[in-house]
Amino acid sequence: VSEVVGSSFPDLRGRDLKIDILKPRKLEWGDISTNAPLIISKELKKNPNEIGGILKEGLIRLNESKTLGMFAERVEYTPPGFINIFFSRDFIFSIIEKIFEKRERYGVDDTPKDLHYLVEYVSANPTGPLHIGHGRGAVLGDVICRILKSQGYDVLREFYLNDAGAQVRNLTISVVERIKEIEGKGAADIPPDGYKGDYVKEIAEVFVKEKGLSYEQAKNSIEEVREFAVSFMTERIKRTLKNLGVEFDIFFSEKSLYDNGDVDRCIAFLDEKSKTYFGDGALFLKMESSVDDKDRVLKKSDGSYTYFASDIAYHRNKYERDNRRFNRIVNIWGSDHHGYIPRMKGAIDILGFDPSTFIVLLVQMVRVIKDGKIAKMSKREGDFITLDEIIGDVGRDATRYTFLLRKGDAQLDFDIDILKSESLNNPVYYAQYGYARICSILRKAEESGFSIPDRITYEDYNGLVLKEELDIIKKLGEYPDLLEGIANSLEPHLLVYYIQELQAMFHQYYTQYKKTEKVLSDDPVKRNGRLAMIIGLKTVLKNAFDLLGIDAPERMSLKGDMNEE
Repeated sequence: VSEVVGSSFPDLRGRDLKIDILKPRKLEWGDISTNAPLIISKELKKNPNEIGGILKEGLIRLNESKTLGMFAERVEYTPPGFINIFFSRDFIFSIIEKIFEKRERYGVDDTPKDLHYLVEYVSANPTGPLHIGHGRGAVLGDVICRILKSQGYDVLREFYLNDAGAQVRNLTISVVERIKEIEGKGAADIPPDGYKGDYVKEIAEVFVKEKGLSYEQAKNSIEEVREFAVSFMTERIKRTLKNLGVEFDIFFSEKSLYDNGDVDRCIAFLDEKSKTYFGDGALFLKMESSVDDKDRVLKKSDGSYTYFASDIAYHRNKYERDNRRFNRIVNIWGSDHHGYIPRMKGAIDILGFDPSTFIVLLVQMVRVIKDGKIAKMSKREGDFITLDEIIGDVGRDATRYTFLLRKGDAQLDFDIDILKSESLNNPVYYAQYGYARICSILRKAEESGFSIPDRITYEDYNGLVLKEELDIIKKLGEYPDLLEGIANSLEPHLLVYYIQELQAMFHQYYTQYKKTEKVLSDDPVKRNGRLAMIIGLKTVLKNAFDLLGIDAPERMSLKGDMNEE
């Protein structure tokens, strides 16, 4: 389409025309459709029917020239301004041929890109175990990074460790009070903002065992207790993330920004730009000319910095790190941080960086449903279901897959009973079962003495005579463009949607034809074509599962349904 637009309307070359190329909602509108006639007619102030006729003829000539192969069976123009393209059998064959050629590299585009991403996610306070909300952000960030890397982008995965500030102090005080309780010197007097979970007692017990300090000594060694508690919880967080299959390149300490002077230098920089002023004993950042128009406190009247001050210093570090390597700064935050976005964008603008390169993805809350009831959770009260418990209950695959069933900013219900069931109502079981079914068919083919094709010939392809078979192959052809689109939109839930749609197509095809047109047909041409098709399907599913970080099991059971071929 772009080639024909450029050759037919050379004056439009280089313009950002926002032309869409989409899969139509209706079959009669073709395999792909473009609104190019509408867009170009607005640019040139001409009738879209005239533009549509020119583009249609250009596409037909390109198709007949075989420069790209015969990609279209036919090309149609439909008022008020759409070109509909119906794929040729040759083009559909080229899809399955390419899958056999690329195998595990199908969908990968490792052409180096100009965009360099620093993706920060999870960034939980080291004041307690990770909970299910942290897990959703962790998987979202992890899969985004996997997909970006698969498309040739430079990516750094970062966890911002909030190891400075009031919440860590409250954890420290809570640990000291638990030491008092352990020594039998009275009940632990946990402050209102402290932490009451059993894990705090565990920290205190391990501290006493390893450090040998008494309650009185601990009270006088607050910094030592703080460092121990933060280290203890950070290691636990890392183990949980490993259990979830989530990795990071860097754990960046907030405290390090104070220790190495980054916060002081950043505030001095803002001061030199005349962007700060004192009011009521506090230091404010002027925000009037930026994205946010409300002035914000950087240093309180007691002389302590606000969290916003260290966050500005942290983001300055991100942009300036490695000789300004990163030109896309992605933060994955909880939805309760929505109001913080314009504030941070404003600060980035004041620092002299382009706020459009600062991208925030919000993650909505997760409701845990167990035994038909919504579980209530409070971190401070110690009344919550940990992420480790969730993984132990339903497994890593179900946990990861379920977190991506909805867009990140949509609320998600996590039904433990459904996710533990071995049924097609369980979304991850449904996805993996389709893969296992394919493996079962291939095993049966080998046991029956049929050869498994390592390539597809056009003769074998001619054995694919059913519309559903060609539809599955066309769906497989969408995979590379899907990954490219996700790398642009940062919406990995679309990959799960794609898997669900692909599996639905295969399950329906298999069930409908298992007695009349089964995969292991007596006709060798049909059999080879269908085996090639399901090998292509198996390849794409495995590649997609790898990006999602879930297993591709070759054997699963569903009431004897695996031996129908």
